[in-house]
Amino acid sequence: MTYILDASDPNYFFYSSEAQTICVSSATVSAISSMLILYIILGSNAKLSSPYHQIMFFMSVWDVMSSIAIALSTVPMPKDVVYPFRGASFGNRNTCRAQGFFILAGRAMTILSNVVLNLYYLATIRYGMKAETVKTRLIPISLGFTTLLGLVFSVLPLSLDMINPRIYEPYCIAGPPAYPYDCTWNEKRECIAGDKYLHLQSIFGTSTGVFYISAFVLMILSLVLVILSVFKTEKAIATTNDDEEQVPGGSRKAAFENTRSTLYVALMYIMSFILTWIWAICAIVLSNAINAGGPQAWSFVDHSKLIFTPLQGLWNALIFLYQKVYFLQKRDTSLTWFQALKRLLTKPKDDQEVIFSSLEKVGEEIEERRRMEDIQRIVREEEEKEDVEREEMERQNELLFEDDMLMSYPSRETTSRASELLSFDATRDDSKFVVSTVGDDSTNSAGLSQSRSKSS
Repeated sequence: MTYILDASDPNYFFYSSEAQTICVSSATVSAISSMLILYIILGSNAKLSSPYHQIMFFMSVWDVMSSIAIALSTVPMPKDVVYPFRGASFGNRNTCRAQGFFILAGRAMTILSNVVLNLYYLATIRYGMKAETVKTRLIPISLGFTTLLGLVFSVLPLSLDMINPRIYEPYCIAGPPAYPYDCTWNEKRECIAGDKYLHLQSIFGTSTGVFYISAFVLMILSLVLVILSVFKTEKAIATTNDDEEQVPGGSRKAAFENTRSTLYVALMYIMSFILTWIWAICAIVLSNAINAGGPQAWSFVDHSKLIFTPLQGLWNALIFLYQKVYFLQKRDTSLTWFQALKRLLTKPKDDQEVIFSSLEKVGEEIEERRRMEDIQRIVREEEEKEDVEREEMERQNELLFEDDMLMSYPSRETTSRASELLSFDATRDDSKFVVSTVGDDSTNSAGLSQSRSKSS
């Protein structure tokens, strides 16, 4: 038995043509934007040799697949779908499950790719990981783990029969309720799918929430560490007078402009992630809160969720183009923003140095800075050691000078002073000479006394 389209139904918006139009439009824009990123990457001389390009390529490929699956909207749903969607349905349960699989896989891969991107910033900017290490270890391992985890969060819903048409999305997606949603408690409804593993579905839903929260926290934490590292460097530069000191890439101050711009880009990716997923989080919070929000609040959240959730590809493309255009203008200051964008889109091969992300240079800059700091530390230690040795030498010279004075002008303190000299010169090779000198001093003192007596 199918549901009747009723304007008083809380889920009426998702059944409407308006919801489908918004969903299809946003997903199409996202898919085209991700394809633009792929075009620039594959058209550049660097291609996939850059870790940044590798991450963005991986992210964009999965975003294209998930966006296309979302753009299909109700088309892959079973022909006899029980919900009153306005859009036509031409599929069956398998096409519906395939649509949900690509949406889930694409979302999981995109989110995890954002995490990998922030870890890349962290490893390059804060810890100065070398480009070769990033290419051969960090990126392959991270993207391999991303693929594995993303497949887990998309294959499990298939095995638990969770991917079905839903009342809160105009496309097939995973969810804890059975299909239809009220078949488990409404005797008039017969369950078609998703009613066998309700307990496991609930556990998976909770795990998915923990996964999204953990990914977001990890992104924020890595970004905070990057910010602290950049601010520390900025402070060190500001408190010195060697801003124009020459280091690889120009002056010390200019050498970290790439680092600062990279930080801004990382902030943009974080903000785009929040803008994409905050509405889905709000919808979950409202759905679990008692009497939360009125019709206007729900309408705003529902519209925002359908508009922004598929738009991750658009935000990625805008940030990607911004960074490329920025470095292109930095290389050729005569270009306007529009000219640089046109050049980037029409002739990506002509600007290898610009297209090839400068992030790899950040690690080299920081490695060079740390190497210089180590050299300066060693120089300071050597100078301190030389100062100590110089002070010790001066003290020895002073004692030797006093020794000579005692030989020329003996006094009553000769014996005690001689003992001091003996203790000081015990390690010297000419200590025998000092001992003999002391004996001569005593003899000279006695002879001088006798001559004075005779004179008197």
